[in-house]
Amino acid sequence: MEQPPEATQEETLRRSQQVADTAARAVALQLRRLATNEPEDVEFWDRMWADWEYLIVSLRRLERAARAVWLATSDEAVNIELTRFHQRLPSLKHFRDIGEHWDDYVLNNPKRHVRHFTAWDLDMKVVSPSLIGWLGHTLEAADVRVAAADLFQVVMAVRA
Repeated sequence: MEQPPEATQEETLRRSQQVADTAARAVALQLRRLATNEPEDVEFWDRMWADWEYLIVSLRRLERAARAVWLATSDEAVNIELTRFHQRLPSLKHFRDIGEHWDDYVLNNPKRHVRHFTAWDLDMKVVSPSLIGWLGHTLEAADVRVAAADLFQVVMAVRA
């Protein structure tokens, strides 16, 4: 089977900016949901936790789209803003990694990345519209809003 041709810089940039746009809109959606009462709150007591989880996924997708833009274009402004994004949200990767591999933690798999956390620790969380705290780390909605908006702005300003 023949390999498809490599994507051009323009194609990679366009696709990455489309993903960044969707991710940034998802971040805004989740931040809005966190700040409001939703109809399902009556029965879904962990709804805010779910919204934080979706927010974390959306932030990581925005980050990866920005990284693709940087790799495709070598635009130093994107690299600088990615560094600022990581500095503003240092716990993001931690939340993503443990959330993505929660099964290793709930089963107390000896190969889990952070061994001092156990299944019991997974239930110890603090969630509010403005903050999530879990396993010794926190994310604040105000920091998320600024970091995501700044990264998105820089990504969308790149031209091939």
